Amino acid sequence: MVLLKNQNKTLPLKLENLKKIAVIGPNAEKLHEGRYSDYAKYQVSFLEGIRNFVGNQAEILYAKGCYITKEDGNWFADLAPQNIPTF
Repeated sequence: MVLLKNQNKTLPLKLENLKKIAVIGPNAEKLHEGRYSDYAKYQVSFLEGIRNFVGNQAEILYAKGCYITKEDGNWFADLAPQNIPTF
């Protein structure tokens, strides 16, 4: 998630003025709740939420961008070789 400064009153974006929306980042496609919360009954990723909101009014482009850990998708892979508990 990125915090934007609303300089020149650009935000909120007007969907009718957009042809394409780029969603970039490894956390956009999957929901990562973290250990600080209960598991949500209904889960919606950033990407899915944007797609649901936009519908067919604009093209949604997605790129993973980078990996967060060495092992894609395994948040605890970097800890395991060091014998650190992975819960």
